[in-house]
Formats: sequence, structure tokens, C-alpha cells
Amino acid sequence: MQKSTVLVISQVYVPDPASAGQHLHDVSRELISQSKRVIVFTPRGGYDDPSCKYQWREIIDGVEVWRLPLCAFGKKSIMWRLLSGLSLSMQSMLLGLFVPNLTHVLVSTAPPMSVISVQFIRLFRKVKIVFWIMDLNPDQMIALGKLRQGSILVKIGDGINRSVLRTAYRVVALDSFMAKRLKDKVKDKTGSFQNLRIIPPWPYENQLISINHETNNFRKNNSLDGKFVVMYSGNIIPVHPIDTLLEAIVRLKGINEIIFLFIGKESACKKLDEFARAHGLSNLRTLPYVPLAETQYSLSAADLHIVTMGDSMVGIVHPCKVYGIMSVGRPFLAFGPKVSHIGEILDKVPIGWLVEHGDVDGAVRILKKAWLLPRSEWKSMGDMGQELVKQKYSRKVLCHKFCQFFEE
Repeated sequence: MQKSTVLVISQVYVPDPASAGQHLHDVSRELISQSKRVIVFTPRGGYDDPSCKYQWREIIDGVEVWRLPLCAFGKKSIMWRLLSGLSLSMQSMLLGLFVPNLTHVLVSTAPPMSVISVQFIRLFRKVKIVFWIMDLNPDQMIALGKLRQGSILVKIGDGINRSVLRTAYRVVALDSFMAKRLKDKVKDKTGSFQNLRIIPPWPYENQLISINHETNNFRKNNSLDGKFVVMYSGNIIPVHPIDTLLEAIVRLKGINEIIFLFIGKESACKKLDEFARAHGLSNLRTLPYVPLAETQYSLSAADLHIVTMGDSMVGIVHPCKVYGIMSVGRPFLAFGPKVSHIGEILDKVPIGWLVEHGDVDGAVRILKKAWLLPRSEWKSMGDMGQELVKQKYSRKVLCHKFCQFFEE
């Protein structure tokens, strides 16, 4: 008897380090263990760096990866990103017609127009669509001021989303706020949207292990020993505003024992370096991204992590990095609205603090409090975070839950 085949269409896939590709690979491996055949359509070029080329065809942990040409143009502009996604979607909809014994098509929102290809395939093949929503567009573009509410592009995007949401076999949202937005899109006020589940993204547990400061060479190599390290690690973009944090750093520049370390893209780090020079900040440092396998050392090097979410982004994007922070046993300071997913976590477990954007006084007060906190309290907060991941947000728990929902 032939195995049923699951087709995954994604703008990113391992070994590319982008988060969506890592999570799709975890699910694909789980489906392989359930005696399914999994084929992935993804670009040959890297997501952030299109000059990075991967093998045309390869098998990774039993998953058959087919890499397609002319659909990785980088992220330098919205137009290039749209062209990348459109090219991948067009090729996928044609190739998908000929995949043997195809039963399911799994797509995420990277690229957003991949839902067009699955709707096309569904016209000719009796397939079940599984829609994994990792961020919500055109909502994000509207919130960033890049598209106008009611414009033609927004109407088209919302129309396509509604069509897929109503016909998808399974829809996965990352938190309750995102789920509410999705229900509003399909105008579900009665709770009849039964094909929807909330499953947060899990941390990369094999890379994220807590390492003591005393044995962590990352601290020694970057002259962090003896310092209280406040770390922001990740994309520095308008979705995650840092204005309030930067104002707090300026106010704390006289405390040399506190180091604010930003790890991110070179372009963002250059702007932060210019900000530090303009304000005479010796306590603000930047570093480029570290390889995924080394994130256990970089994240463990922090005493306190920073998480930030724009006020208008609740339910549109998800604060994925918070799970990695909890995995290495470190508390965090979040900047954003209290009515949010992070707010819900902190209401249940005291593993960090939250201040709203614009509350510089509150940020300074909490940063000073965190700096002076006894080490026993630090360990207690870190242990609670790790236990929360183990019980509720681990890959073992959530990936199994995802694949169980897949076949329910």
C-alpha cells in the first residue's frame, strides 16, 4: 500500500536558519514517523541571503526536499519579496498537480500567496489544506503603514485569506489574539470555526541549553565577565520597537556594571552604534548574529533578556523568542501592551516584567531592580521559565499536538 503524501510549500526550510523552516521541519519529521511521505517545495536560495545556494534535491531526516529556481530574491524590498513568493507559488501549483498519492498540503504564511497555490491544487486534487499562520497579512502591512485599509490590495488579500480559512481542513494560530483576528475575518461569532486550534511555536531544545556564566566562553570572549548583561537578540524592525528601551539606556549610562548587548543584522547594528556614539554610551554594544548551533551560548550569556512587541501587532505577529529565553532559564523584560500573549504568560508565572511603550521611568525602575535582584531570585525565575517550557511549550508537547490535530 502506498504511503499518503503530504506536500509542504514554504519560502524557507532547513538548513536555512529562519524560524519558520525549523518548525516546518520538526512537523515534517513527526509526520515521517507516522508513516507518511513528506515532500517540500522551497527555493534553492537562502531566505535572508539569496546568494546562499542549497542542493537541488536532498533527503533530510526522511523528508524529500525539492528546491525550485528563481524564487529567492532576498528581502531588500516588499516588491522583491512578493516576486519571490509569487514565483514559488506558481511553480508549486503546477508541480503539485503531479505529486503521486497526495492527501494533504501544508502551507504557512511564508510566503503569504502560497495559499493561492493550494487553492489551485485543490481544484484538481482531493487534498486537505492545513494552514499554519505564523503572521497575519495584509494586517501587518496596514499596521506598519505600508498599505491602506480598504485599498484594492488589502481587499484582495483579505478575500484570499477568508476563502482559505473557510475551506481549510485545519487552521493553526499561534495565540488566542491571533485566533480572534482569524474568527473576525471569517465573521465567526458563534464558535462554529471548529477547524481552528491554537498551537504556539516551540523552542529549538537541542540548541537551547542553559549554560552557567562561569563556563560560558561567550561571556569571556566578549568581555562580559563581571557585568550585568541585558540582551536583545533578534530582528530590530518596526514590528518590535525599541525606542523606550533606548531612552532608558541613555538614562542608565552612568552605571558601568550594566551592559546592553544587541545581537542582530549588520544594518541594524550600525544604526545602534551611531546612536551610542551620538549619546556617548559606553554601555551599549552590538554583535552580529551567531550561528544557530551557538545560540545556547549567546542567550545563556545574558542576565536579562528584552522582548518587545508593537502595540498594533498583537494578534498579527507572535513573540516567538520568549520560548528560547525561557529554555535557557533567564528572565525577561517585555515592552508592549499588557493585553497580549506575553501579558498572559506573566499573569500566570512571574518569570519577568512588562512595561508599556513610552514608560521610560518604569523601564529604568525595573532595570535597576533586576540588576540588584539576589541571585537566588534569578535562579527561581529561570527555573520557573524552564519548567513552563517543559510542561506547556516544549517541542515534544506542541509538535505532537500539531500532528495529532493534523489527523484528528
